[in-house]
Amino acid sequence: MVAKKNKIGKGKKIIASALVTAAIAASAGWWVIGKNKVPVSSYVATVVVDGDTFVTKEDQIIRLTSINAPEMERCGGKEAQKELEKIISGKPLYMKVVFRDIYNRLVADVFTPEGSVSEKMLASGWVYYYRRTESESDLKTIGERAREAKIGIYGPKCTQTKNPVNPECVIKANDALGSGNKQYHFPGCGQYANTSVQLYMGDAWFCTETEAKKAGYTKGADCFDKKWR
Repeated sequence: MVAKKNKIGKGKKIIASALVTAAIAASAGWWVIGKNKVPVSSYVATVVVDGDTFVTKEDQIIRLTSINAPEMERCGGKEAQKELEKIISGKPLYMKVVFRDIYNRLVADVFTPEGSVSEKMLASGWVYYYRRTESESDLKTIGERAREAKIGIYGPKCTQTKNPVNPECVIKANDALGSGNKQYHFPGCGQYANTSVQLYMGDAWFCTETEAKKAGYTKGADCFDKKWR
């Protein structure tokens, strides 16, 4: 099983070797997409691991740059995987390798004849933008449009301010983007109204403070000495 925890940004970036670069840019020259020149590859995806990672027929594990998809067990994970399958399956893939990560994956800008795969995934709303360089403002804008339109992971299925399953369970528990700073808030806490439950990021709803604490969350400082059930 391909390791997926701690995506781009964690761990030391290791630049892909000259042999890897040569293999990706083999023989066919360069393919121009807009202002970008990317090495032509004959790679075709055989297995789509999730919404940002796939395996080629040459057994190369490819991790898309600039985006993060929900973990498969989280809200939107399966939808992101299906969206990536739809975009790349059966098509020639054109790649520019950026580096090899600590999981031995080739982190790459990937294109089909229709354009950037990362752009299409961001436009679908099933992944979120992950900044890599200052030159990616277009990608960021695409991601922001999806958020404003409330599609994909930004829709009510995965981003919530009210509990649609059990309206009586109103404690909002946030995982702070996986940083380990896990806090919960309930009605009466200062930031409660501004807090969303992003299920695609691992956030959760709880009925009681006891449940939230048992799951590893601590009461937000904005709750002061207030208590909930």
